[in-house]
Amino acid sequence: MQRLRALCAKGEHCEHELREKMMRWEISPEKADEIIEKLRADSFIDDERFARAYALDKLRYNQWGREKIRFMLRGMHIPSAAIEYGLGEIEEDEYEEIKRKLIEKKEREIKDANPYVRRAKLQRFLYSRGFYIDD
Repeated sequence: MQRLRALCAKGEHCEHELREKMMRWEISPEKADEIIEKLRADSFIDDERFARAYALDKLRYNQWGREKIRFMLRGMHIPSAAIEYGLGEIEEDEYEEIKRKLIEKKEREIKDANPYVRRAKLQRFLYSRGFYIDD
């Protein structure tokens, strides 16, 4: 319990991450449920707070778009309401600025002269990062 509290105090973690860690430590599922409830009651775990921190970090440092962030959070079993809250905390100006910089950088890298091929490559790149052209 103390190790998990210390871990949660250092940074945001979701329930899924903590359960995986407890499985590696060979803690029984019943005991893990009890520990998770105590951590949640003491505000060491908060899905909305985690989703917000995750979304902002992935946007700013990994330059991921909303769709990729949403996909990754679903993979961590974060509730949809918490995901939408976290994504809602992203400022539109910051999001558009990151997207614009990615587009400019990728356009310089694409060497093909055909405009249709250039656009297709740019779209595939943006989709892989979780952005849509019309975002």
